[in-house]
Amino acid sequence: MSRFQLKVGAAFIFDWRPMSLPLVNPSNHPTKAPIHLHFVGIGGNASSGISVALKKLGYQVTGSDENILPPADGILKRGGLEPADGFSKSNLDDRVELAVVGPDIQRGNPELEAILERKIPFTSWSALLSKLGLLGKRNGVVAGTDGKTTTASMWAWVMKMTGRNPDYVIGGQVSGWESGVRLTRAEHCILEGDEYPSGIGDLNPKFLHYRPDVALLTNIHFDHPDVFHSKEQVVDCYRRLRDIVPSNGLWVYNADDAQCEAISKAACCAVANFGFSRKAKYRITHVRAEMERTHFRLDGQNFSIPQAGRMNVANAAAVALGSRHWGVSLEESAEALQSFPGAVGRQEFIRSDTNLVLVSDTAYHPNAVAELLNAMKLRFPNRRICLILQPRHTFGAGNWQQKLWPRSLKKADQVILTNPLNPKGIEVNRFSSEEVSSQTNEVGGSVHYVGDPKAAGDAFEREMQKGDVWILCLANWFVQPRKQILEASSET
Repeated sequence: MSRFQLKVGAAFIFDWRPMSLPLVNPSNHPTKAPIHLHFVGIGGNASSGISVALKKLGYQVTGSDENILPPADGILKRGGLEPADGFSKSNLDDRVELAVVGPDIQRGNPELEAILERKIPFTSWSALLSKLGLLGKRNGVVAGTDGKTTTASMWAWVMKMTGRNPDYVIGGQVSGWESGVRLTRAEHCILEGDEYPSGIGDLNPKFLHYRPDVALLTNIHFDHPDVFHSKEQVVDCYRRLRDIVPSNGLWVYNADDAQCEAISKAACCAVANFGFSRKAKYRITHVRAEMERTHFRLDGQNFSIPQAGRMNVANAAAVALGSRHWGVSLEESAEALQSFPGAVGRQEFIRSDTNLVLVSDTAYHPNAVAELLNAMKLRFPNRRICLILQPRHTFGAGNWQQKLWPRSLKKADQVILTNPLNPKGIEVNRFSSEEVSSQTNEVGGSVHYVGDPKAAGDAFEREMQKGDVWILCLANWFVQPRKQILEASSET
């Protein structure tokens, strides 16, 4: 069974018992001989950072993966780890005491088969953090469909800039930082918590391993139809997170999201909601966009952030409220957020001048792309907002993204649309970029369907106009169109 055929059941079995393995203390002196950990699937953004952090703590770490891409390859190299290229039973020597199996690894993987045959203890990396006692005394978890990476990065930045020096485990990373993971047994730990199953044999969402003191919920949309049967099943994951926040903790949520509002009524701890509407206790007001900054006010405090769009404003508000529970004043958060450099891959400005603006972003959900387009319209109100999009995660029951894309793409003045990016061997469930193009144009959009992603560069050269703002939601490893786009833009 592949990862994308795995369905989350209604029942979750959760085990809080500590592992019978020696711990390593914060001073890098192990209480026993170093534990030999082997990461099967070490090339993810989080798993690469975690493996390097564990090596720094004194653990012996090995690993393997296929096609390790930036930034994970650089993180591993700087951390002194040289993972095996590809999966093989020979990668698991007799000294391995614990295998850490990544969430993408499924039956049929030769290393997983060897682990099961040889009875090697194994776990997911999300469970490992908790069971080895490597989380902070006070954990902050960011959950929600969209905005987790940026919000977690903002929160880590605020805590660091205000002298708290937190640990963090983020699926991306703050621009300029070497990794999205820091594990030193600090008092506070910021974790990006997703609802996706932790791994083989552990269907618990990753965030259920993190024991939050404060949880921030950004929004709830239906996503990952390859895993979840329905939106209700997605919502249920967040109910489970809500139910493990202790009574002396804090639940922070988006009051403008009906699903967030509905599940938050049963919270058993203090709550703080934020939003732009009058429903929010902490209402965001006085939003004003400039070329380089976005300004807003929250609970009497003025904020100014370098990022564009209402979603980033909401993310910043959530972080300020969560940080206040840990003694960081709104004034301190506002001062720290003024210099937040952004998360890698989110609203990365390649170029910004009167002739042309180029922005790279990793948004893939139709709602997230719509928010991104709205953000650019807010920042550049008198310019054409254009998009180059390669859809992702288009599989799953109901062909759900086919129905959502036209409403989102209609917001752009011009779209260049390629065929979707999908994992090898996965059925795309009748998704058609060509049909999305036709459907969007029928409702007043302007979409140019090009099919092959390599043709995106030629289309950009034909469609580009002086003064345009172009957003590139195009997989980083498709180098050719990116190179062509940059070369063509340099002549403008």
